Amino acid sequence: MNRKTTWDFIALLLALVGGLYGTLRLFSGAVQTETFVLLALAWTFLASIYFRETAPQKNPTRKIVFLSLLLLPILIVSGFVRSGRPSIDRRPVGTPISSLEGEVDDFREALKREPLSAITWYSLGDAYRKRQEDEAAIASYGNAIALKEDFAEAYNRRGMIYVEKKGEVRKGIDDFDRAIQHNTNYAEAYYNRGNAFVLIDDPDRAILDYSRALDLKPNYAEAYASRSLAYMGKGDKEAALSDYQKALKLATDPSLRKEIMKGLHDAMTM
Repeated sequence: MNRKTTWDFIALLLALVGGLYGTLRLFSGAVQTETFVLLALAWTFLASIYFRETAPQKNPTRKIVFLSLLLLPILIVSGFVRSGRPSIDRRPVGTPISSLEGEVDDFREALKREPLSAITWYSLGDAYRKRQEDEAAIASYGNAIALKEDFAEAYNRRGMIYVEKKGEVRKGIDDFDRAIQHNTNYAEAYYNRGNAFVLIDDPDRAILDYSRALDLKPNYAEAYASRSLAYMGKGDKEAALSDYQKALKLATDPSLRKEIMKGLHDAMTM
């Protein structure tokens, strides 16, 4: 078997196997994102080598095989687009993931195709949380964490439910601790842990967390407003008034501004 014949055989075999795989991918969605993207790149590379080896040959069979190799990446990637599912979680920690929109049924359907996607479990937790299905949200965030142990956002969201909905402040603090452990620059986790410390009458640790959140996010109006309350709890009226004024300058949400103005009024009249 000469060199050209060998290349013909290898290319034809790849085209047949890849064609079968691409077709199955279109209808099943069973392979994860990185796998078929890498395969698409590999086949494109092989197609370029094959073309270089056989370009001088005016052979119709070789042209057909070459075109098949070039079409494989398109077929494979189209399977991903058609599946319409979220990507595997390659986002940096701290990237807003809640922008992934969809109802519970949509994410549950996505998980049938890709049950090991941590970001899809996280997004399902967000969908449950919006529907105030707290137990289901906690379970979904837990599955996301089981798949991605350093998923700071999932710890943070689960902690918020423990504190705000379940009244399990200690569990919430544990989750905020883990979120901060995995992302030391996570301003929202510091803010949420500060709120939890306020609930257990620990204003000093709350102030430290609010201050850290503000170091990371200087325009964090909610952190200024909450730190004002913590200062009031310590009897530091001057610091509380200063923070309320800063919060009022930064706040844009009408309901938050109304809350801040009420706190500022109460602090001034005390």
